[in-house]
Amino acid sequence: MPKVSVVIPVYNVEKYLGECLDSVLRQTLKDLEIICVDDGSTDGSAAILRKYAAADPRIRLISQANAGLSAARNAGMDAATGKYIYFLDSDDYISGDAMEKCLSICERDELDQLVFGCQCLFEDPGMSESECRRKERGLTMPEETCGRVFGGAELQERLCDLNNKTVCVPFRFFRLAFLRDSGLRFCEGLVHEDDYFSPLATLASQRVKVISERFYFRRYCPGSIVTRRGIVADARRLASRIAIYRLHKKEFKAREYVARHPGLTRKFFRAQRSRLVGLTTPVRAAAVPFVMPRAARSQGGVSMLLLLASLATHHLVRKARRLLCPKK
Repeated sequence: MPKVSVVIPVYNVEKYLGECLDSVLRQTLKDLEIICVDDGSTDGSAAILRKYAAADPRIRLISQANAGLSAARNAGMDAATGKYIYFLDSDDYISGDAMEKCLSICERDELDQLVFGCQCLFEDPGMSESECRRKERGLTMPEETCGRVFGGAELQERLCDLNNKTVCVPFRFFRLAFLRDSGLRFCEGLVHEDDYFSPLATLASQRVKVISERFYFRRYCPGSIVTRRGIVADARRLASRIAIYRLHKKEFKAREYVARHPGLTRKFFRAQRSRLVGLTTPVRAAAVPFVMPRAARSQGGVSMLLLLASLATHHLVRKARRLLCPKK
């Protein structure tokens, strides 16, 4: 059994994939299995994976039709045989001693989960300096949580109190048996699936620790899910947030968090509703008017797409309002 399974979902990242794989192969901890899940790439990513796999027997390849990041992570988790598991995004990379240090801390402190920090690499010229700084702050765990072992519910409540929303899965190192025993899976079909998974993983942890070390290098690229802008992207985010809110409601009830942690439950869903409000306002403002100028109507297919986006957006806003203001 390898000490650590590193799962790398891959989809059309030929520009960055070599740097990602090299960072794993250069780890000071050598007892690794590296599971690369090609999620139906249409560029040169598959060829790069085959080349690396031929050169290092620790690399295992899984190929599947395009099903999204969550499906690729689930496939990697199902195939993993290590004592611990780590999910790395294929356009990012990690420091050379990351896996060794994570393993050492988890073994010493008998952790289900370890959370560490990141450094951001901004490659989107459309992002302002203030936006870059804001995103970097948003990816940082509070100093007040660093350096000690928490129970999962205690840490999640602390994060709610501090209004911290750091949920990125690649900043987390898990004991594999913990994930399997708790029945945690990535929810397929969502945008920003980490927002669904990470709070549940934290709550399920008996022992979780946050450290300030920055092992992860996160890249912000033009056109990525996290930098994409526009009415369609914003509406998709809102639809995903609505779905996550409902899924969390079901999970909290099924796992009896509502009964066992009523104070935390109230704080958690208050924060969720606040995020829905934050998304609903700009989406509503960006919605295309239903009555279009004649010049716009003459655009044919383009204006029809905008009209459909507008209809979908107004529908999503109504759904969000029903969640935020339920009828008595």
